[in-house]
Amino acid sequence: MRCPLSPSSVTTFGWSDAEVGVAVFNRPFLLRNSEDRLRRMSEFFIIQVGLEPQYIASRATLFTYSLELCLIPRYYVVKFLKDNGLLEHGPSYYSAVQLSENRFMDKSMLLLSRMLHQALPKTMLLLAEHKCARPCDFWVQHRLDAG
Repeated sequence: MRCPLSPSSVTTFGWSDAEVGVAVFNRPFLLRNSEDRLRRMSEFFIIQVGLEPQYIASRATLFTYSLELCLIPRYYVVKFLKDNGLLEHGPSYYSAVQLSENRFMDKSMLLLSRMLHQALPKTMLLLAEHKCARPCDFWVQHRLDAG
């Protein structure tokens, strides 16, 4: 088995020896990852997502997902939904990552459609106040008034 990474080098990512032990015990495949990949993923989890090393170590399955194709996009979708009050006490980031692509899309699109459904009456009132039959008329009128 190829092992380009030693457990001691993982401690440089902000993990304690105990956290490295837990992660490697639960998911020995971690040692097959490159140091660069583990560093980038650890930095993303700790700095961007705000996860604690202990949390990451106990959920080492996170390292099986693609950073660019899964982890980062889902982080921004979950962040957007939380920032807009659509996920007040919703699923953890880990739960969102574990969903299949179809299930994640279904759930996030449902929440986004609810947001749009709530925003539509406000938009229609705004258009009526400005005597605009179509949204594009409002924007044209608004640009002319502002210019």
